[in-house]
Amino acid sequence: MTRALALRIWIGFAIALAVKYLVEDQAHTVYPCFATASFHWWKGWTLFDRKVMPHDYRYSPGFAVLFSLFAYLPTPWGALLWAEFNLCALWLGLQGLILRVLPVSWTDRQVGWFLTLSLLGTARSLWPGQCNLLILSMGIAALILIQNQRWWWGALLLAAPVFIKIWPAALLLLCLPLYPKRLPIPVIVWTAILAFFPFLTQTFFYVRSEYHEWYLALVGPISVRTTSYDAWAVWEVIHRPVSNLGYSILQLAAGGILFLVVILKKLGGVSIRVQHAFLLWGWTSWQVLFGPGV
Repeated sequence: MTRALALRIWIGFAIALAVKYLVEDQAHTVYPCFATASFHWWKGWTLFDRKVMPHDYRYSPGFAVLFSLFAYLPTPWGALLWAEFNLCALWLGLQGLILRVLPVSWTDRQVGWFLTLSLLGTARSLWPGQCNLLILSMGIAALILIQNQRWWWGALLLAAPVFIKIWPAALLLLCLPLYPKRLPIPVIVWTAILAFFPFLTQTFFYVRSEYHEWYLALVGPISVRTTSYDAWAVWEVIHRPVSNLGYSILQLAAGGILFLVVILKKLGGVSIRVQHAFLLWGWTSWQVLFGPGV
C-alpha cells in the first residue's frame, strides 16, 4: 500500500459519496437537520423546540447561520458539497498530522496504510455527513498553526469548533496552560466575535432566546444523551441507574488528570511535536471515554 494507491482509494470514496448524494435523498444523513436549522434561522423560527423543529438540532445558532452557505444551494448540491467538504478537510488534516504533528518518520508504505485505514475507520461518520471529523481536522490545523506561532489563526481554529459541538472545548482548555502568554487573548477575542456575529443577522431578542435554548439542549431539561460505547455504558453494566452527578464528577476527574499530565509533559521539556501529539491523543481519548454524550 503506497500513498499514491491510498489517494486513489480516497478518490474512489469521494466518487461513491457523490453518487450517493446525487442518486438518493438525504433522509439518512445529518444534512436535513443542518439545512432545516438554517431555514428556521432566517425565518425567525426556533431551532431547538422539537414540536416545531423536525430534527434533533443541538448545535449553536452561529453554526446554523454559516451552514446557510450549503443549505441554500439547490438540492442535492448543497448536501453533496457538504459531504465532500468534510472528506477534503479530513484528508488535509491527516496530511498535517503525518507531516507536522506526529513526531515520527514515515515510509511511503506506512503513509499509505495509515491513510487507507483512517478512511475505513471514519467512513461511517463521513457517509452521513457528520461534522465530528471536521472538528478533528480543525483541531489538528490549530496545533500546526500554533506550532508555527500563528497565534491568532490557531486560536480561531480552537474557538470555532466549540460553536459546532461543545466537546472541542477540551482541546482549547488543554492548550491554554501550554501557551499562557500567547493564546488567552486571541481565544477570548475570537470567542466574543463568534458569539456576537449571529446578532448581526437576526433580532436581539430572537438570538438571545436561541442561545438560551442551545444551553438547555446541551445541559438543561431538554438535553438528550446519545448512546455510545463510553464510560457511561460501562457504568450501566456495573450498576443501574447511572448517577448524573457521579458521572459528571468522573468526567471532570478524568479531564483534571489529563490536564495535569499535559502540564507535567511541558515541564519535562519534551518537544512541541511530542506535546501536540499527546494533546491530540489525550483530547480524543477523553472524548471517546468520558466526553459529553449529548
